[in-house]
Amino acid sequence: MAYSFDLSTGELAPVGEPQMTVEQSWLDSNPPRPYQFFAQPNYNGTFILSPDGRHLYATTRGADTIAGFEVGPDGALSPAKFVSVPSNGRVPWSLSFASDTLLLVANQHLDDPSCREGGGPDADPDRLAPAPMEPGNITVFCRDPTDGTLAMTGAVHEVPHAMGVCVAK
Repeated sequence: MAYSFDLSTGELAPVGEPQMTVEQSWLDSNPPRPYQFFAQPNYNGTFILSPDGRHLYATTRGADTIAGFEVGPDGALSPAKFVSVPSNGRVPWSLSFASDTLLLVANQHLDDPSCREGGGPDADPDRLAPAPMEPGNITVFCRDPTDGTLAMTGAVHEVPHAMGVCVAK
């Protein structure tokens, strides 16, 4: 859900309708697992507004995707043209823009092709890797400023348990 913020009073007011970061069909096919650290199949992580203010992106942990929204003139959100893309890893924690068109995504774990194809709807939520055994990555996406679409650039940097990414300018 989007909110407007009044600087003079500190008040938050809802703007528009709540939006889903994963499709309901994905949630329906991935029931809660109370024996896991995160009982629900999907959690939102980081939210980031594009530098031009036209698009909002959110990491989804469980579905392991990046969800996209268009920001209306009043601040209300609506699904972007692409809705979501695989994050190219598991447990995406952080997002950072390196420029108006380059978005960096920090995934805590690498994607494991033996368990699924590219993350997203074919994810295996029963697969848990021992903490120090699986490295993470920083994946670079190219953003189309006209419609907010994200596409992988092919730049993937393996790092141990990536949980944050920040670009110093």
